[in-house]
Amino acid sequence: MPTPLSESHVERLAKLLLNDQLVLFVGAGISHQAKARDASGRRLPLWRELAEQVAAQCGEKTGNYSQSILDLFDAIETNQSRGQLEEAVRSALPENEFEPSPMHAALASLPWHMVYTTNYDNLLIRALNETEPIDDENKYELLQREKERRPRLVHLHGTLQKMRTLTGNDFSRWSKKNPIAYNYLQNIALNRAILFVGYSFSDPHLKYGLLPWVKEITQGRGRRHYAWMWDVTPEQVRLLDKRDQIEVIPIRADSDWEAAVVQLSKQVQASSRKPHKSRKRIVVASVIPQAQPDDEVVINGYKLFYHRTRKQMSLRQLSVATAMSVQALNNLEQVKVKLKAGPNCFGKTTRANVTRLEHALGCPGELAFGKNDFLAAYILFYKVNRKQPARMSVTKQIDFAADTKAVVFDFGGTLTRSTSPVSTWERMWTASGYTIQDAGHYHRQFIAGNLSHQQWCDATCERFRKGGFSRAHLKTIIDGIQPVAGLHETLAKLHDQGISLHVVSGSVKEIILSILGNSARFFDEIKANEFVWDADGVIKEIRGHQFDFEGKARFITRVIEDRSISPLEVLFIGNSLNDSWASQSGARTLCVNPTHVDYSNTLLWTDYITHMTNLSEVLPFARRTTGP
Repeated sequence: MPTPLSESHVERLAKLLLNDQLVLFVGAGISHQAKARDASGRRLPLWRELAEQVAAQCGEKTGNYSQSILDLFDAIETNQSRGQLEEAVRSALPENEFEPSPMHAALASLPWHMVYTTNYDNLLIRALNETEPIDDENKYELLQREKERRPRLVHLHGTLQKMRTLTGNDFSRWSKKNPIAYNYLQNIALNRAILFVGYSFSDPHLKYGLLPWVKEITQGRGRRHYAWMWDVTPEQVRLLDKRDQIEVIPIRADSDWEAAVVQLSKQVQASSRKPHKSRKRIVVASVIPQAQPDDEVVINGYKLFYHRTRKQMSLRQLSVATAMSVQALNNLEQVKVKLKAGPNCFGKTTRANVTRLEHALGCPGELAFGKNDFLAAYILFYKVNRKQPARMSVTKQIDFAADTKAVVFDFGGTLTRSTSPVSTWERMWTASGYTIQDAGHYHRQFIAGNLSHQQWCDATCERFRKGGFSRAHLKTIIDGIQPVAGLHETLAKLHDQGISLHVVSGSVKEIILSILGNSARFFDEIKANEFVWDADGVIKEIRGHQFDFEGKARFITRVIEDRSISPLEVLFIGNSLNDSWASQSGARTLCVNPTHVDYSNTLLWTDYITHMTNLSEVLPFARRTTGP
């Protein structure tokens, strides 16, 4: 019986696997291989069968939507409810009535760099014995663990318990709603090869999701991927090869799925017995990106410095990795802060160099000018860290039982849930009709010392007023801000212990009071910027305060002096770069849900909680050991 894979194809995949360069994407065709526990011969449905079952349960007909599955799902969600749609899908996919197939076991035995699936069922979770699959934006941080503890499985579109991507509307907004997942997908598509298994040409997850995303990410970069696809025609094979740079192997029978994996497993075993020297040459050939045309590209110095620093690479190390001179790299990191925000602030290099840099730093598609170039987070990171000498990051747990008499909180991302790299102020700028680049211009002028804090507020107010920014706009922004879980209960506990509570923030007092609600009464002071409105509810004045950025240390010092307590009896809780100055007060500092900040730098942070889901998690760090 002929094998489904050509010899050259299976050799290429085996080499990629042995060099940790191959990522598996699993589609519905593999779930279809699962065996019913009751031995009835039932199968989990493929997409068209799933659509028919869901339509019948919801009183719809697929024919009314020209057999478009996503249109059908959009209609059910719109005309009925998301809950009814999801319940119909769960009913059609009774995952626990089926066992993983031999195909699942065979796939689980191979050394994939990572396994992704667009299926909702738990069959791969069971086959891989995965205890912490990535099925949510908040879980991608688990991939930062050391390799032995890192999850192997990503449920890209969620699970039956939480279907994150299901309808046409979900697909159309996916990259914006799932920025962390998209960033990881970028890294995968540019720095690894992908093997798609279990998909058909009509699978909406492939047709409307994976193919467009991968094409967008890899266009012009010469990266090829692979697919084993169900009953694909010769014309479709040629189209995917030329249009999408995907080498496709047709699968004609159910038995071919397992046969293909067995064939690949045998090749991996045979290749692994070859001398190590030959495998080393494969690593070099597969890892170094192909050079691109040498047209010049503007490179964002803020981002280059940010990604290099977060990667803990010196300029010399990056020079070795990219074959670029240290001087050239240093020049690219120089930002002309006195110029108006725009491409002229940054240097230029060849597209080939950009590709090498992004590959070395693990940030595909991030360095070239044109995407979120003047986010406050990047600008502030540059300001705080650019002139400081390199430091080793040392993890230090708090090792003394300090008596806490005052807690000073940051607000945004500390007492609220942070779900976007775009700050509240940047959202106010866009609500006024401007761009993030416009917001970044004044931020940079302040950071460069060309504007005082109040001048920055005045210039911002003038632009907001011209844009008609009103209380209604602010309310819309407030409605999109969620308090961190356990906010009110934790503040009450701290207050009941006799601990003095304070907020010092670069946010707006009106926002803070709205989110805190009745819990505002627990605070002795809330220091933030204040908005003044005219009779029509349009912004009239922004009253800044002197305790933002470096001023946070001065505010904490004032708390210490006013209450006649020692610095160690004060705990500051923050999450971002503009909170790093708090350490200069001598207070203990706790970094929660860190954003663009080296939370393990013990010169700045006494301790940290990398993933705080409930504010009560700060209580062990804010112990009151004595009376008032």
